[in-house]
Amino acid sequence: MEIFLVKNGQTAADGPVDVADQHVSGGRHDGSLGAWGGRWTTGTKLPKLEMMKFGGDPIRFQEFWEQFEYNVGRRGDMSDSQKFSHLKTLLLDKALDKIEGYTLTSVHYHEAVETLKEHFGDENVVITAIFETIFKLSLTSAKPDALGRFYDMMQRLIRCLLAQGLKEEEFARVF
Repeated sequence: MEIFLVKNGQTAADGPVDVADQHVSGGRHDGSLGAWGGRWTTGTKLPKLEMMKFGGDPIRFQEFWEQFEYNVGRRGDMSDSQKFSHLKTLLLDKALDKIEGYTLTSVHYHEAVETLKEHFGDENVVITAIFETIFKLSLTSAKPDALGRFYDMMQRLIRCLLAQGLKEEEFARVF
């Protein structure tokens, strides 16, 4: 773990931090203000984030969209056409086909986002896709590892249904 002194947005990693001859000792390392007016922070270098690609599975859309929105969509330092360019690099197959023909403009970015949300993020589309996947599941053998994979997949799909706001009683009636 590395410990950084931060003052006015400058860290020791950026070069010397001017602490104006303040006595710095025994400070907390939790982001609180030090006696010298800066903040103690701790941190490690994180690996480069690989953005998830999306090919059109409605079950995965929410996860993809949350990641995209957090890392690209909410950035104030990017134009909408730049965001659209990044979005297109993350789409594959059916998802890319849905927005084919939109040019890299601000207006088309918003239209493409709405198209993706309508086709892959709509609650009914997602719930239908989850149930279709459940009904297609089959246990291929009685071996423990096959049973474990089946169980894990069912648990994942049940969590997806719960994430859509369904209560267990509502979807349990289907089975």
